[in-house]
Amino acid sequence: MTVSAFGAVVKVKNDRLAVSDNLHKENGVYVFEWQEDEWGNPFELKAPNQHLFGVFGNTIEIFNEYILVGSKESMVMGNEGHVFIYELKENWELIYTLSSPDNPYNFGDGFGQAIYARDNLIVICSPFAEETIGGACYIYQFKNEKWSISKINQDSFEATFFGTSIAVEKDIMVIGAQFSDTKQSPYAGAIYIYEK
Repeated sequence: MTVSAFGAVVKVKNDRLAVSDNLHKENGVYVFEWQEDEWGNPFELKAPNQHLFGVFGNTIEIFNEYILVGSKESMVMGNEGHVFIYELKENWELIYTLSSPDNPYNFGDGFGQAIYARDNLIVICSPFAEETIGGACYIYQFKNEKWSISKINQDSFEATFFGTSIAVEKDIMVIGAQFSDTKQSPYAGAIYIYEK
């Protein structure tokens, strides 16, 4: 019996729909285009490194002619996370692979757990980052024909899972920390709001 998880994660932007199926060996993300009043046949984005527990497609982000696919346990070198960037040329092509700027071979860092991408900005969160046990999010900005990288974190030695989720609207960025302590209760969870 073939076990599938088609629909585990979905993302839609304009006339483009991406759906992950990340439970079995043939991890993949299927990209559909809306054409002539129906969804056309999908193009499959395959995981560069096939394995059973890769969770390739645990996060998907679409912007312009790019699709970012998170794999928080990609096992390219170990159990570290990666984000794979695909660009639409004649077909969808893998053009770049991102890993943690702090430690690209960090076992179980969760890099790619949450992703945001628009125009000249990419934010990738790693809730189990080694350098900051509380997690971190990495901000990639394209200026003056080059990418710069900065990092934000909660500066905590507790397992807060900072970077579990992310949302951005205009100059406001909101990051979830699933197990952050609050005045009312330990590990109750919190969100952190940043303004540009």
